[in-house]
Amino acid sequence: MAPHVVVIPYPVQGHINPLIRLSEKLASQGIIITFVNTDFNHSRMMKARNARHGMLEDPSFNIRFVKVSDGLPFDFKRTSFSKGAFDALMTTMRASTEDLLQKLLTQSCEPPVSCVIGSSFLPWTFDVAKKFGLPFVPFWSQAVSVHVIYRYLSMIIDNGDFPPKKQGMIDYIPGLPPMQPEDLPSDIQSGDPSNIIHQLVVQQLPALKEATWIISNTVYELESQASDALKELSPLFGSIGPLIPSIYLEGEGKPQDFSIVSPRSLSLWAESNCLPWLDSKPERSVLYVSFGSLAQISKVQVHEIAIGLMESEQAFLWVNRPDLVSSEAETTTSTTDYNYDDILPEGFLEKTKDRGLLVPWSPQILVLSHPSVGGFFTHGGWNSTVESLSLGVPMLVFPQGVEQSTNRMLVVNQWKIGLRLDSCRDDAIIEGAEIARCVRALLKDEEMRKRSSEVRETIMKAVGEGGSSWKNTKDFVDYLVLLPTKKMDLSLESGLN
Repeated sequence: MAPHVVVIPYPVQGHINPLIRLSEKLASQGIIITFVNTDFNHSRMMKARNARHGMLEDPSFNIRFVKVSDGLPFDFKRTSFSKGAFDALMTTMRASTEDLLQKLLTQSCEPPVSCVIGSSFLPWTFDVAKKFGLPFVPFWSQAVSVHVIYRYLSMIIDNGDFPPKKQGMIDYIPGLPPMQPEDLPSDIQSGDPSNIIHQLVVQQLPALKEATWIISNTVYELESQASDALKELSPLFGSIGPLIPSIYLEGEGKPQDFSIVSPRSLSLWAESNCLPWLDSKPERSVLYVSFGSLAQISKVQVHEIAIGLMESEQAFLWVNRPDLVSSEAETTTSTTDYNYDDILPEGFLEKTKDRGLLVPWSPQILVLSHPSVGGFFTHGGWNSTVESLSLGVPMLVFPQGVEQSTNRMLVVNQWKIGLRLDSCRDDAIIEGAEIARCVRALLKDEEMRKRSSEVRETIMKAVGEGGSSWKNTKDFVDYLVLLPTKKMDLSLESGLN
């Protein structure tokens, strides 16, 4: 009988993306997946998909969708980790998910549920699974190096580096190279135990310490020393990345057809078809600019970014979300009703119209795989980093919080396939001249491009038969197959069609 796994992501794009890719990977091995979305996110996904893909479910595939309440009204601004949103996810979403599992487990149907995979950033998923006697596998959504930092948080505190000392290297964390204080995650840099992100991390540590398996969207060869250090604490830590569609890792096969984006794409934003514009540009000439789905940047800084792109004289594709600047902006999935004039320098659009394109959202993997893209100006979120690594695109890393400074350290110092921006002002605003300098340097650096290609080759070997990610995935699937099962009713309507 096929295993049946319930997958519960933290309800933000950066957790949904890798977990739907993991679900696809497991489903291709015959495992039945029930994927849990919040009702609000489901509504956004369906609006974003419009008529291009239609319903989420694919009857021929082993993924079924259900939805639960996150406890917030639909007009609540979910653009940041606010206390209201955090409290609702930790209470109401937990209760509604528990009710869902209760209903599923008390009804009779085949195949029964055998396991829960949950984002480690929803620590209650461990308690809920345990309550029903279900094995729980936490999904760690960040780099292994970041995981090691948090597992040794008590060591950091004991060394007086929470917050870090103003001078001196952090050189005592097992498996990690010496780091500058600015390379630590932002919640450790602030030293504020009441920080919401810090609370999320601390609350998940008990489940991570008790879990039999932990799975992560990374590749062993990229973080081998950190991975080895972590296995001293969690022997069954599985690096099974990169969690991107396999077609992008098959030799030179890089799909360039907007119509073939995965029908199970769960984007919260409508994706603009920017591929024809990219087709018109020379190979490796375009800078792709995107700061993820959550980061919000001051209007002053966005203005400087625009100046930098303008002065660089390079072609660029800039994902400029409607809520990139103001947290008061209404959440929207429209690609046609956003006016950029309020946040950009006067004349910017006219001056760059022949070499620049601004869109509210993009099909990022398709963009990064396009031959005209030669560099990625990114916030350094882990999903974006993994996608760029997998597609051989050098990075200009501009961290906006959480663990992104650590990711920048890996990209720039460890793998040497990226650049960092330097602030010349006390208020940490990166000036346009510095951005222009780094953009030009990134697109012209042939050695960095060569190293990026080598990293891509390493990743392709890892996912190929016999590679580290291939083996870890096989071992994890074998673990799922051997688990005992609980009865579950699959006739429960998902409500997503």
